[in-house]
Amino acid sequence: MSISGTDTTPPSAPAAVRDGTGSDIDSTPLTTRLSANWDISADAESGIAKYWYAIGTAAGGTDIAAWTDNGTALSVTKTGLNLASGVKYYFSVKAENGAGSLSNAQASDGATAGAAADVTGAKPYPNPYRFSSGQQLRFNLDGNAGASIKIYTLSGSLVREILAPPGSNTTQWDVKNKEGKPIAIGIYLYRISMNNGGTLSGKLAVLK
Repeated sequence: MSISGTDTTPPSAPAAVRDGTGSDIDSTPLTTRLSANWDISADAESGIAKYWYAIGTAAGGTDIAAWTDNGTALSVTKTGLNLASGVKYYFSVKAENGAGSLSNAQASDGATAGAAADVTGAKPYPNPYRFSSGQQLRFNLDGNAGASIKIYTLSGSLVREILAPPGSNTTQWDVKNKEGKPIAIGIYLYRISMNNGGTLSGKLAVLK
């Protein structure tokens, strides 16, 4: 690696900038914060010193947040915003090398703020579930934002929480409680809380 003073070429721009904290999202129910993450840039001579990000109502825009030093982190969550519902917002990111040269800006494809998350397709399958079937019980999720799934008894006691990481659109449950024991036969309540803000509740029957 050469010293920074002899580096006369800019670094590469991030190959992709994604709205959200994991896989790219198209909308968020929030109007006070936005998140983004991006691919690493490269500079063979003086390395990557930092990344800069901006937020605007158009790709490359800075009307929501001016260019801001993000250090070497590959993600950011900007809080304290006052976003308009139904408007699409874009992150732009550029890299700075050790010589102070900047890459071209790479923009996200935008995410609409204040949008109600559609989770109507999220559900457990099969339902009812039969232990005798030998099948795995899985939760199909609507989209790939990830989710927290909580199972309760009818009286409201928490039986188990299952976490589906961002990027997954389904997750399995071994039909055991938080102590690792098979649950009793009966009717249970579930609540799916998607990481993009959508929630859905329902009943799950567990049979022999």
